Amino acid sequence: CGGKFHGLRGNFSSHGFPEDYEANTECEWEIDTPAGYHAVISFTTQFDVETSSNCQNDYVQVYHAEQAEPHAPITWVSDRRLCGKQLPQPINSSGSRVKLLFHTNGDVQGSGFQVRKTV
Repeated sequence: CGGKFHGLRGNFSSHGFPEDYEANTECEWEIDTPAGYHAVISFTTQFDVETSSNCQNDYVQVYHAEQAEPHAPITWVSDRRLCGKQLPQPINSSGSRVKLLFHTNGDVQGSGFQVRKTV
């Protein structure tokens, strides 16, 4: 699960979607759009990630990249953590790079999510 996506558009989903995702897994997707563009991340169809207080069990963590200079290392800054059954609003990135981290524990699994990336 996970991967790196370059370009203006793309789709991916949690492993097994629309069936239940696997327990005790961590997947990471890096999304890179061309310079001058901002990624828009939209969860489509459905979103079903175990509901818990402060999304501490299963979650999708959204990060954006910060870079002090063009060739400096990237720092990933957390934007938000998502869980539950309500389809999240589209995420408009502040820059051209976004990372999604999907973490699952061993308790309850859901059907997960599908993502569409546009600019």
